[in-house]
Formats: sequence, structure tokens, C-alpha cells
Amino acid sequence: MKWLFAGLSPGQISMLREDPLTGSLFPVATGYFPSARGHVLTDRCCDEHVLIYCERGTGWVNVASRQHEVHAGDVLVLPAGLQHSFAAYPRAPWSIAWAHYSGSASGGVLGLLGLTAQAPVRQMGNASQVVRGIRDITEKITFTAERSSAFALCARFIAVLEACANADRAPLQALPLRRVLKLLHEHSADDHTLDDMARVAGWSTSHLTRVFRQKMGIAPLGYLQQVRVQRAAQMLIIEAKMPISEIAIRVGYPDAYYFSRIFRKGMGLAPREYRQAHLGR
Repeated sequence: MKWLFAGLSPGQISMLREDPLTGSLFPVATGYFPSARGHVLTDRCCDEHVLIYCERGTGWVNVASRQHEVHAGDVLVLPAGLQHSFAAYPRAPWSIAWAHYSGSASGGVLGLLGLTAQAPVRQMGNASQVVRGIRDITEKITFTAERSSAFALCARFIAVLEACANADRAPLQALPLRRVLKLLHEHSADDHTLDDMARVAGWSTSHLTRVFRQKMGIAPLGYLQQVRVQRAAQMLIIEAKMPISEIAIRVGYPDAYYFSRIFRKGMGLAPREYRQAHLGR
């Protein structure tokens, strides 16, 4: 499936902003990116707020100087004016529906969804109506020359926000899975077996593997490897003078040669090549 995206022209944005029926809240640009491998954005600041719903896969977002993991079923909002970065994880890249939105009441959406700038992500479970709604807006957003169609577009976007606000905030399987994800992210350098993870979830290893694959699109140990590789990629840039062997140890790979093989498999470049490509050395 191809990436879909569309947006309003400056004239259309002005029309919606000035109209009393649409000026309080309206979409500016929307899209749907399936299996968005390579989807990376760094140090960006938008004039509009950004709503993202993760349908499948995983990624991360950094906003207000804090990094948050994003998983299937999560909704997040990036507030206007705040610098942010985000990326899809390469081995299980997210599929996301997204919308940039504005208007005099747009700042209230964060609270409507139970989010804050410090905690901009929450689990809402499967919400196919959100994906359908944003895809529908994307197909129609450029045809808003008439007032009636512009009003219908805004009403459709409000329906998407209502679906996000009313979604189940704690699906039955979410809490055990979250405990496992918390373990893997906060202690990624430690050795973890399937038995360890299953014990944290309170499930059998077979049930854990089945649910994990269904929700995350990847097996638990493969996900742990992905977390380690992503952490190593960040350290290669942030800790520019740290030896690669030391980074390997810190992310959970005492064998630097094995770490290099795993890193190349996940990122497409050897650790040294990745550092050179990003730091220009």
C-alpha cells in the first residue's frame, strides 16, 4: 500500500480560519503511512498540532526533551511550537494515520485526549475508525473550495477526535504487554529469556509470543534486539567519542563483532559507517 498524504493550500487555510463555523478546529494536512520504514524526522517545530495514531508496528517520539516509545494502538499529540523528533523502528516500522490541525480551540485537544506535553502518548487499542476517518479526510481535503464541503471536512475530523477520546484506555491485553515492554526498554542491556518475560506478563511463553507478534509485529526477543540496536544508534551519535566496543557492552552485547553483525542487519550499515554517515567523519 502506498503512502497517502494531502494538505490545504494557504488560501484554503485562511478560508477555514476566518469562517466562524470552522475557525475553531480544522485539519491542515493528513495522511496514512503503512509500514513506514525509514520514516524519520529530527528537531522539527510545527505551527500546527500533530495527531498520530499508530495502527501497527513501533516507533519513538521525543518531545519536551523526553523520549517516548510508540506501539500499536497508541495515540499521541505533538503540541504546536514544541521541538520534536520521531522515527519508526526499522525492524517493525509503524503504520500511522496522522493529521496536522489548527484553530482557536486546537490547544484543547491535548486535554480532551487525556494527554500533556510531558505525557503525550497513551494506549487506546484498536481504533480502525480513526484510520478510516483520516484516510477519508485525506482523499477529500483538497476539495474544500465550497463552504459546505469545508464544514463537512471539519465535522469528520471532530468525529476522529471523539473516537480517540472515547476509546478504551486499557484494553484487556494492554497492561501485561506494557509490563513486558517496560522491562525491555528500561533494562534492555540485561539478559532476558522468554520465561522472564512471560513471568512479568503472567502468561505462558506461547501466549506471550502469540500476543506480542499480533500487537507488535515481531517476536519478543527480536523486539529486544531492535531496542538495543536503536539505543546503540543514538549512542553512536550522542556519545561521539565513545569506543564502539564500549557502546556494544552498554546496550547488551559483550562481543563487539557480534554486535556489529546485529547492528548492520538492523540499520543497513556497520556501527562505524553509521557514525561517519551522521557525523560527517
